[in-house]
This record gives sequence, structure tokens and C-alpha cells, in this order.
Amino acid sequence: MQTIKNLFSYTAVLLGFAAFAFFAPSCSDSDDPVTPSDAPVTGIKITPEEITVTEGLSKSIVVSVLPSNAADKTYKLTSSDTSVATVEDDKITGVAPGEAIITATSNEGNFTATCKVTVKSTEPMIHSLNAFSQGALLFYGTNYGTEGLSHNWRIQLTGTGYKDAVNLMGKGDALMFEINTSTDYTTEVAPGTYTMLKKDETVTEALKPGTAIPGLIDGTDGESPIGTWYLFGESEDEVASAVNDIESGTVEVSKNGDEYTLKFDFLDEDENILFKGTYVGTLTYIDVTTQPRQ
Repeated sequence: MQTIKNLFSYTAVLLGFAAFAFFAPSCSDSDDPVTPSDAPVTGIKITPEEITVTEGLSKSIVVSVLPSNAADKTYKLTSSDTSVATVEDDKITGVAPGEAIITATSNEGNFTATCKVTVKSTEPMIHSLNAFSQGALLFYGTNYGTEGLSHNWRIQLTGTGYKDAVNLMGKGDALMFEINTSTDYTTEVAPGTYTMLKKDETVTEALKPGTAIPGLIDGTDGESPIGTWYLFGESEDEVASAVNDIESGTVEVSKNGDEYTLKFDFLDEDENILFKGTYVGTLTYIDVTTQPRQ
């Protein structure tokens, strides 16, 4: 099945390798090295040393008493703030947003190691985007090979810190999102609600009218960004960088005369940030069906 990120199919070639095993003559039992199992404890460590846990969920850590052949491998675990995170049986559970330190202490020698725990909220941080003053509407048509299925569009929104919404050169917040309409629409976007596809659903056959494309390619490798992204610009002479890839959400589109109203709720699930806002205004229409994506 063809995907957006790979418009060409590739054939995987499996190479068989012959494995040869060579065996040296076995040694007698008396030649086997003897590893003492009663070594004194010299330290302790926790892996990883930093961890992020979502409120209400748990993650495991690995505690190692050193050396590996220590006689006493017992230890105890404590939390600096049980109102933020608790620990039991090498499992850390997030209780409330904040930070805590998990300490492992060996019973022999009282050696210690720590793990910094950051607990993030299940409620997303809201980034309001209501100051956009200009927009562009790029018509890509069947750019993704969706002949007979849908037409693809990219909408770009920027504020006054940008020269325009087309080239995305400027300072401050910017937003781009891709949506799919029926093939009946070639000069304007159909009104309605567009729902974000999951990243593993972005095959050509799924790009039906009423869908939106999540953030897939950020453009840092010289490629054009693909999908839905929050961007931020640092300079009037540079193109804004794609910062947060949107993985879920919706955008509602309505139109009155030449003026669009766009209401969006876009979530970066990894960072747990909700980009929420409304844009009311015109969109500069550009037909880019014969141009490379930009």
C-alpha cells in the first residue's frame, strides 16, 4: 500500500548467510574460572537516571547492586515526594504533576543512587493561537495520487510578524495544516469538519474527503514539510521551523463570501500540547498543482 512519506514502492531483498561454528577442545572442569559470589558491595545504580511519567501511569526502572557478584543484592527504594511519585517493586507511578527524586539504598554499605522523576499531567497544556492575521490556501489537487478520491489542500496561517502567509518567512507563531476535500472543489475549501488521521493510517486510500493529515515530515533535511505542524519563526529573513507535529484533532471550516472561519483543536500527543484557536479572514489562493511542494 502506497504511503505519503514513500510514494514509490521498494522491494526488500533478503540475503541468506551461512553460519559456521568452530569449536575448540573442551577444557576440564578444573580449568573453569571460579567467580566468588560473596564479594562485598561497592555501589549501586539506577537505570535510567531520569524518567518522565504521565500522571496515573507507571514505568519500570532497573536497580543494580555492584559488583554483579555481590553477596547482598538487597536494597530499598524511597521517594522524596510521594504526593508526586511513588515507587514499589522497581516501578514508579506518577501521582500528580511535578518532580521527585527516587533513591535506591543498598542494605550493605548504604550506597545510594538516584533517579529524577518528572510527572506530566494528563491534561494538555493549551497554546492559544488567536492572533493570526493572514492566511494562504494552497491547492495541491491529486498530489498524493488521489485521482478520483480527493483533492489535497494546505492552509497556512501567520501573524503580523510575517511578510506573508505564503513563504512563511517571519517571526512568531505560524500554523500549517493539510486537509482533503472531494474532487468537486478546486478553488475553495468545502465547509465542514476535518478529522486528523493517525500516522499509521496515512496511506493514499485513506485520504478521503473530510480528513486531515498529521505531521509527517518537518523539513529539516531539506524536504518540504508534510502534514499539520505548529511552526515558529525567529527571523524575518528565514522560513519558520516546524516545531510540533500534530497527531490528532479537528478543524471546522465555514465560509461567508470571501471570508473563512477556521476553528482548530490540534494536539501534539507526545508533548501533550493543545494548539487551539480561531482564524477569521481571507485566504490567498494559489494553485500549486504543477509545482513541487513548498
